[in-house]
Amino acid sequence: MVQKKFKVSQITASRDLAKLADSGLIFAIGKGRSTYYTKV
Repeated sequence: MVQKKFKVSQITASRDLAKLADSGLIFAIGKGRSTYYTKV
């Protein structure tokens, strides 16, 4: 969903989501390819 909305590659979307999770702005659930994110 992030890839399509912002027209970025899969790796860029993953990195950006990981940074947001590290910052505490979103919450990561799962590991690897099965990870999904929710609002805090």
